[in-house]
Amino acid sequence: MIIFTDRARDMVTSFLGEGDDAGQALRIRVSGESTSPTFDLTLVDPAEKSADESVVDADGFDVYLREGDTTMLEGATVDYVDRVNESGFEVRPADGVVPQVTNRRGKKEPTGRSPSVCGKSWTPRSILPSHRMAA
Repeated sequence: MIIFTDRARDMVTSFLGEGDDAGQALRIRVSGESTSPTFDLTLVDPAEKSADESVVDADGFDVYLREGDTTMLEGATVDYVDRVNESGFEVRPADGVVPQVTNRRGKKEPTGRSPSVCGKSWTPRSILPSHRMAA
């Protein structure tokens, strides 16, 4: 279902292994329009799992997904990037998930703000204050 790069998996497990985060899960939620979604990643306690969320085993930790978000996240890749001006988790939907339009040159492009990354966010409650970023 969701693919975690080795770097993303290492970062998630390191956050989950720190302090009071032991036993927590990673929640991924999709918000915004389907043409330009934003992905919110948050560490949560198992007691915070809502009735409309399913549990996905990510080979070492649990991921909570809302039923309505599974289509957008099917085949998505989660990566951890460390660039000059930004670092954090990046979610790249699988090809064909984000609607595309044809540009003037006849080439198909995603309708979102970025051709490869539709959104990202990371809010581990015990590490950083909550914030939200869209690509």
